Amino acid sequence: MKHLAVLVLLLLPLARPRLQSTVNREAEQSAVAARRTTAALNTYNPDEDELFHMRKLPELTVYVKGHRGEGKTVGGEPTNRSYLNNLVANSAAQTEGQLSNIAFIKTHKTASTTFAFLLYRYARRHNVKLAHFDDHNSAIPLREAVQQTEGRQGKGRCDIMHYHVSAFGQFEGSWRQAEQAYRRILRNTKAVNFVTVVREPRSHLLSYYYYFLQPQTQKTIGEFLTQAKHPRDPIHRRLFNPLSAEFGVKKRQDLRYVLEKALPNAKMVLLTEEFDEGLMVLRRLLRWEMVDMTYVSVYKTTAGARRYDGKPLVNAPRFEDLPVQVQQIIDQHTELDRVLYNAAKLEYEKRRDLIPPPLLEEDLVEFHELQRTVGAYLVDNPTSKANAMYKTANIYAQEDASPFYEF
Repeated sequence: MKHLAVLVLLLLPLARPRLQSTVNREAEQSAVAARRTTAALNTYNPDEDELFHMRKLPELTVYVKGHRGEGKTVGGEPTNRSYLNNLVANSAAQTEGQLSNIAFIKTHKTASTTFAFLLYRYARRHNVKLAHFDDHNSAIPLREAVQQTEGRQGKGRCDIMHYHVSAFGQFEGSWRQAEQAYRRILRNTKAVNFVTVVREPRSHLLSYYYYFLQPQTQKTIGEFLTQAKHPRDPIHRRLFNPLSAEFGVKKRQDLRYVLEKALPNAKMVLLTEEFDEGLMVLRRLLRWEMVDMTYVSVYKTTAGARRYDGKPLVNAPRFEDLPVQVQQIIDQHTELDRVLYNAAKLEYEKRRDLIPPPLLEEDLVEFHELQRTVGAYLVDNPTSKANAMYKTANIYAQEDASPFYEF
């Protein structure tokens, strides 16, 4: 016993730095979050808000392919690496004036993974706490997320929650219950910034079927819908209003709370079809810098690619190329989805219209230019740490990792 006590005393100093690092990081994250006022999280006045006076991006250096950018210059101007690192460092310096406390309602087949990776980068660059749950990669039931947050070995509240709350988009429970759960996970319970993304119902159903179900059924959408078994067949049921099902909507009366409360009270409702424009609107609502909205395509879902379990994927057809009978069945299967999508589109437009059109158009031009610069840099610098930041999620499980800036 005496020897065991001595061993513990010897090992304790080795464990203390990592423990202290985690504690310090938690304390710093809590302090930053506390300095963000509750009022700022849910207000937006286009006449008074400083985000309308955000500085423009400095003029971009022309990208030089093959130039590694290790402290050198091109024509006397900073290289792309220096330029991009400066953008990230500048954004990190503005953290306290930016908003987080984000509950991202992660839907399936809507570009939600692209946005989730964007949130990963923001959390790492700004030292805000990203949700991370044991034994779960990208989906966790909300009840279990709450248990891990509040339990004896609890993870503690976070600043960004980004997980799917059901593996295949079939949320069980009311959306009112879901919102209550999110408030038990996020740091500031009274001022949660809900963000979600939805997609036009016809294209969403086709994308959903060809990713989740076709590798199993080995049938075209036409063959499956016209030869389907009883509507209660588990696979067939997943094609009934798959977008609404993400919000726990199974029948028309379930929609009421989502339409009257959830969507209007959301900080932002993104549309897959207007993804980049939506990012520019959200950027100004959250007071984020342009570089934090940049992204790259992560997963291929077209013919020749393979999904998460290694099964090959095939291309989804366009709705207009399908037989009329199949089109009619799809419309019957997405009746509630159309109601939800139309309401979501109206909420999107309300937020978009807060931004003067010339300013939004300017933002998009600058964003696409920055996107091209980031994309070209990543292609030309495959060993850069930034490739891990933009193309994988593994590094975000490091609880005590310091903020990450480098391209």
